[in-house]
Amino acid sequence: MFESQQSWLPTTSYNDVNNREKEWRSWLEQETKNRLVYNWVMVDQELSLFHDTAPMLATSKIYAPLPGPEQLWASESADQWVAAVQAMSNLPADAGLQQLRSTPALLTPSLSVLFQEFVCDNTASQQMSSLTPCQLRLLLHPLHALQWHQQEISNYFANISSMPAMSPIAGNSNTNDNGGASNAQNNHAGMRQQHDVQSLLQKWFRTVTVHLSADPTCVASMTNLVLYHLIALNGLTNFPAIEALARLHGSIWEQSPGRAHCIRHGGEAVYHCGQVIRLIRTIPANRLPVWWSAAVYRAIMILWADSILRKQQQQSSQGGIGMGLPMGVGGMMTGSSQLSPIAIDQVGPEDPGLWMVWNHKGTAVLSNPNGTNTNLDNPPEILTFALNLLGSGAASRFTDGIKRKIGRLAQAWGV
Repeated sequence: MFESQQSWLPTTSYNDVNNREKEWRSWLEQETKNRLVYNWVMVDQELSLFHDTAPMLATSKIYAPLPGPEQLWASESADQWVAAVQAMSNLPADAGLQQLRSTPALLTPSLSVLFQEFVCDNTASQQMSSLTPCQLRLLLHPLHALQWHQQEISNYFANISSMPAMSPIAGNSNTNDNGGASNAQNNHAGMRQQHDVQSLLQKWFRTVTVHLSADPTCVASMTNLVLYHLIALNGLTNFPAIEALARLHGSIWEQSPGRAHCIRHGGEAVYHCGQVIRLIRTIPANRLPVWWSAAVYRAIMILWADSILRKQQQQSSQGGIGMGLPMGVGGMMTGSSQLSPIAIDQVGPEDPGLWMVWNHKGTAVLSNPNGTNTNLDNPPEILTFALNLLGSGAASRFTDGIKRKIGRLAQAWGV
């Protein structure tokens, strides 16, 4: 099913009504198969993302042509389909066979080929802007796979960075020095790989924002951005560790060796969490993806853990804030008391206030429907905000399960 298939090509003239019907039916049959293939690709990414497991499908082995434009797929007759092809390609009504054969709308590449061109920067800006929201969504699969494997490497080196270096030669006096040099080289290589992944994600982000600027109400593009921010969060946090530590309490969490590796870049993580919540609120309730409550859950858990960790850091610091303790995003930096709160779920990525939050120079809050704000320095309020948000969206048994899970967490931590 994932192997290379013969691309669809028209074999007859479009001037004949019967031939139009035949060719449309032929294209529709092939397009249905292609969409089935890539539905599995999207499911694979979602399962991997929300279950924190490795993707099962390898992009390099997916050779089926990508789904075509929605305008063609939504055509209800052969005449509508032919007119859509001609309009999208700026072809005259009497376009010949050779012209139609070269129409990009009908001859889509495979995900494997598209991703190779994307990585090697062989895709022109005009070609990238012509990608459909569905094709951009599918590009997130290999990007997520790269991020997942990079995250595994980062977690591995984070776990061994504090361990004493070992040498196969007993009694070697240079064991620690060699181990330190080796760890430094490994960390440098890991940082370089992480930078490469982040560059690809930024390239994808710039492309999808162009699409959203042209069509601000496009639900598919907004859904794509939610997935992007969740993937970015995977590179900044260790979500399984956050969930594991959330099952602990108080001083037990503070003493846990994994606590320091839960969130590596607090300001950037808070930015992405705010964007997830903003986009979920923007999408109409009847158009929300089935996993919307899981996206909210991940964003809230990261904000909650960041708040807990910062409070414990402040409590364990000698002299506290007055001695220049570096605080997280939810708190105020020295000299920033005159700054207005920045609602991270109300401003877009281009807002200058978010960069202040990113660099720990502002007060980040979440906005409530009644006009009040939820302080990110208050972990119980963050959980209450989550319960209210989940209660205002599309109801489902899955969402109810997420609400119960957050409710139990709130009870365990005395909320």
